[in-house]
Amino acid sequence: MNDNTTATHTPPDWTVIGTRECPHCGRALDVRRIDVAGRTIESVETCPDCEAERDLRATRLAVQCRIQETRDRCGAHYASIYASAGFARYRIEDRNRRAFEASRALVDSMVDRSLGGPRLLLLYGPAAAGKTLLAYAALNTAMRRGVRGAVVRAVSLVEAYADERFRRWLLAWPRLLLIDDAGKEDLGGYLREDYQAALFEIVDRYYAAPGRGLIVTTELPLGRLLARYPDIRDALRWRMREMSAGGAAIRIGGRP
Repeated sequence: MNDNTTATHTPPDWTVIGTRECPHCGRALDVRRIDVAGRTIESVETCPDCEAERDLRATRLAVQCRIQETRDRCGAHYASIYASAGFARYRIEDRNRRAFEASRALVDSMVDRSLGGPRLLLLYGPAAAGKTLLAYAALNTAMRRGVRGAVVRAVSLVEAYADERFRRWLLAWPRLLLIDDAGKEDLGGYLREDYQAALFEIVDRYYAAPGRGLIVTTELPLGRLLARYPDIRDALRWRMREMSAGGAAIRIGGRP
């Protein structure tokens, strides 16, 4: 007679035969024993607290390694004076509150893509208004939360792009890129075409990938900034509006 009933296998039970202290925290862990196929096997319970702590340390180490890679790759582009910048240390005032909230929203959308928040933050305002400090606070916070980040100074973009290895890394590895001090670059002679080509390639590459974002700091309002790049102005404007979820540039310092 055929029996179509599927047999279930119940694993034998472990027997607790004592306890042993965790060598790290002193917690009492069960020592268990089991007899299988004539062999006696003993096992010590894994300490959940220490295992979680090990996982946390491993995660922190991985994040630190990624941050160090960013600093090593970006070199002088990454301003070491902002290495400790973060949201917790940023002083919130009426003149920068909107920019601060937008920065938090962008970082959250980088960490959790399901939020669908803005992927571009353009901060503009006068010198010493706190644009770069807030931009680094956002970048550093994102990197500490596991997002691969990078920074490039706009005034050195053409020079940096001449390094093919750096160019490929900049286009492929970071998920969040800070372009600092846009609008201050020298666009005389052939540099105008080279700069526009480099800037467009970066914005277009980050625009095309849904999980990537940009932070741009400048002293110029959006219209005046884009006027510096006539060959790519309209294409940049469209991509930047799409990435910022239709929002305009955010001013820090003075009246909006």
